[in-house]
Amino acid sequence: MTPCSMTRASTAPASRARPSGARGARVWFRDAHLVGAVFTGAQLRGVSFVGSDLSGADFADADLRDADFTGTKLDGARLQGANLAGAVGLP
Repeated sequence: MTPCSMTRASTAPASRARPSGARGARVWFRDAHLVGAVFTGAQLRGVSFVGSDLSGADFADADLRDADFTGTKLDGARLQGANLAGAVGLP
């Protein structure tokens, strides 16, 4: 995948984003509104969520190695089984 920026991207609460199983190396979700998004099993190594609202998002079993969570909201986010090796900005 070529570099991709999703600055200020938003998901409507009524239609939760479901990119589960997605592959997204070198993707930037800067200041994105991804409340309740479902990223289960997604391959997101090195992804940047800087400044994003990920409240209630589901990252179960996702590959989040080297991801950047600096300044993100993770209230109620599910990270069980996610690979967070090298990830920064986590509480």
